[in-house]
Amino acid sequence: MQDAVRSRGAGGRAYHWLQQDKLREIRTEVKLVEGRVNTLRAEFSRNFDPQQAKSIRQEQSYRFDPSQRQIVLINPDRKDAEQSDSKP
Repeated sequence: MQDAVRSRGAGGRAYHWLQQDKLREIRTEVKLVEGRVNTLRAEFSRNFDPQQAKSIRQEQSYRFDPSQRQIVLINPDRKDAEQSDSKP
């Protein structure tokens, strides 16, 4: 009889540890999802903020405000290298 009680006790402990492992996994997943939710909330708030609408439109398109100037940076060394590669 004592053997049966001991085996149930050992089995109960194993079950307990398995449940603890599952709980740790679920908590880890919850933390990851909470991080994603927080990121999405911040993105959502920014996208629907009327004060930022203009800057968001500029970020998502190639149009610029007429009062702004577009600046294009050119690496002169890169241009020389491309020209020397194309010469026979």
